[in-house]
Amino acid sequence: MNPSDGVQKLAAALSVAVRVEAELIRAVRLRVFPTLDVGAESELWFSDHVGVREPGSIVFRQDARRRLQDELGEMLRAAQSRNPIHNLWDGVISRVHATLPPALWTEEYVTWLAIVEGSGASGKIEAELARALAAFHDGRSGIGDWFAGAYHRLPEIARATPAARELLEASRAQVRMALHRRGDMLDVGL
Repeated sequence: MNPSDGVQKLAAALSVAVRVEAELIRAVRLRVFPTLDVGAESELWFSDHVGVREPGSIVFRQDARRRLQDELGEMLRAAQSRNPIHNLWDGVISRVHATLPPALWTEEYVTWLAIVEGSGASGKIEAELARALAAFHDGRSGIGDWFAGAYHRLPEIARATPAARELLEASRAQVRMALHRRGDMLDVGL
């Protein structure tokens, strides 16, 4: 595999993740693309796909992430059943990201489902987002903050679910209420 093709495939495989840590890059390279050398990791780190670079992680540009997710879908459909790419979620990403906050883990899992199953995943996606919505209604206001930022990152199929639309409305209402309270505090000099 030519080095730039390898980096492109590595980036596509990692496009499921919201934030891509060096540990995740290494795990995907070793378990899914074992013929790539460590140079692919650093080439990815400094590639045009990256919008944010931090000391321990990168974040793909949103436009690049969408294209990479489309490429990942094509890779999965073209790969034979024994190809390690089919074990990307269960064998690598979900394990490396097992300690992510539940909202971020849900976002990544929903993205994976949308890439792998397309429109056939809408029921599973709805169930995942319904759990997040239930947590929001149980008073976990952080869910609203997360979803307000995550909505634009989710694949279209996920954004089209009833739970996603309800979460979006609930998170917008939460933001409006917070701004209103902040305005009230500003009016009294706080």
